[in-house]
Amino acid sequence: MLRYLLLEALRHSAMHGYEMIKWFEERTYGKYSPSPGTVYPTLQLLQDQGFIQAQKQVERSVYSLTENGRSELATHANLIADFWERYARPAPSYATLPEVSFLREELSDLNRVVEQGWPCAIQHDNPEAILQMRHALEGCQNEIRSIISQCSASHAATPSEVQE
Repeated sequence: MLRYLLLEALRHSAMHGYEMIKWFEERTYGKYSPSPGTVYPTLQLLQDQGFIQAQKQVERSVYSLTENGRSELATHANLIADFWERYARPAPSYATLPEVSFLREELSDLNRVVEQGWPCAIQHDNPEAILQMRHALEGCQNEIRSIISQCSASHAATPSEVQE
């Protein structure tokens, strides 16, 4: 996977190895930071395969994508998209981390309660109980959607932020 991620980094601009590491750290909010011990051998492999080229500048090599590299990147676009789907979201701040952990635990508990409860309603042939559970879950979802939309609206970009 690192091969394709390095090609992705170079799609944006030519960089040296440590710039790529920093590029990943910034774009994944610190959740992914490949080590130099994996980056440089992988860069050498990509160079040997003709996907990138290196130019020596002062004491560093600056890598850039070749046409073969662009083709290889396009071939694996789905893998790259999957990676960004997982890692390109901001991590919770230190201040909100306990609440995020609590939220995850509560969601897990809710799932466990529902999974344990609805078979009982089925076993006792109680469609009313199943309907009540469904309505309760729908209400919970709607309330959470409302909170999310309020949060999104309060953080919407202003016209000056969009231009920047």
